[in-house]
Amino acid sequence: MMSALLRKEMPAIWHVGVGVYGKEYWFSTRIESKDLGDTETAFGMAPHATYDLGHTSIEREVFEIYLEEELDDRFNIDTYKVFTHNCNHFTRDALAFLMGGEVEMPSYILENSDRALEALPQGQALLTQTIANQVARVVMLAWGNANRSKEEIAKREARRKKKRIEADEAEAAEAAGEEGGQQVA
Repeated sequence: MMSALLRKEMPAIWHVGVGVYGKEYWFSTRIESKDLGDTETAFGMAPHATYDLGHTSIEREVFEIYLEEELDDRFNIDTYKVFTHNCNHFTRDALAFLMGGEVEMPSYILENSDRALEALPQGQALLTQTIANQVARVVMLAWGNANRSKEEIAKREARRKKKRIEADEAEAAEAAGEEGGQQVA
């Protein structure tokens, strides 16, 4: 499809995710994850390539909090752009957090999406971006809804509720400490 829109032969704009803690994390309509063994069935094919980037000292819970608190608002269906804000960009940001800074992904991964429109006249590039983003949104919403797990949604909501309760308890404990003495209920 991209080759037809761009009127030039294009290599794939790769799906990219982060494999860590026995799961793959990626961005489609939202930040998603599946057990590493299950991602092949989610995408209908085996990975084209995998790269060992080393080890992280970040604990899984800390990483998942980072995803929720820092990346959820930046990577969702409303912010998705086929060429400029996709799973490749999510992976770059997630890896930077996990590895403590800039991580060198194979250059062709980001270059294909970042440079896909460079050879086109500005008007055609803008039209191509607009059409590609609209088509991708429809396709991704349909795919995302078909693959959305009620269990994953329930877990995410439970984590958010737990965080709210912990924050409320910490605030109450701080207020009790300011009043002096032990709170009695």
